[in-house]
Amino acid sequence: MKRGRLSIARTFPALLAGWLSLSCAERAGPPAQVDGEATEPVVSRTTDEFEIVTPPPGEATDAGKEVRWRADILKVAGEIADATVEGDFETLLSHTYDSAVEVMGGFDKGVALARATMKQMKDGGVVFRKFEIGEPGDFHARDGRIFVLLPTRVEMTIPNGTAASDSYLLGISTDDGASWKFVDGAGLKAPKARKAILPPLPPDLKLPEFQAPEIVIDE
Repeated sequence: MKRGRLSIARTFPALLAGWLSLSCAERAGPPAQVDGEATEPVVSRTTDEFEIVTPPPGEATDAGKEVRWRADILKVAGEIADATVEGDFETLLSHTYDSAVEVMGGFDKGVALARATMKQMKDGGVVFRKFEIGEPGDFHARDGRIFVLLPTRVEMTIPNGTAASDSYLLGISTDDGASWKFVDGAGLKAPKARKAILPPLPPDLKLPEFQAPEIVIDE
């Protein structure tokens, strides 16, 4: 097998970028890695084609709100996993940050885009095998919003090989952690996309750098 890193934005978009990143022009951007650390997810939902993995809540370092926030975030991650396996794009978009849905042209157009993207990928020979969501990172606050990063890893087969990419989800709450919505990091590569989608971020929150997916070509 031959290993290499290359841009495959035209070969396949990241799954979450199709329905969460929500910049129609940027939804296939190369993914990123959070803090360069691997995670150990343990809860799995599978079909014959697709495995999605999310972790259980970890030990909270702060009492009270953070414990609840982490549990709620991971609950939503489980709902995202179930919806992805079942092709329930309405549920997927319901967990997407509102301004990102607006960039897609609204809820109905976003659902249609997600369906079309998935069909295009399958028709092109791209099959997702595993989607992992790691533990939520530190919480950050600004202007009545709470922000958190979750590392992700997607593994898939592509024509003549396999691909794996590390990225992240940015979770945002506007109601003191009572509910959370998400944007996929693959759609936040371009400054124009970040400006259109995101509110002002806390000064101490740094979005991870982007990395090209790792491609393994079968000999």
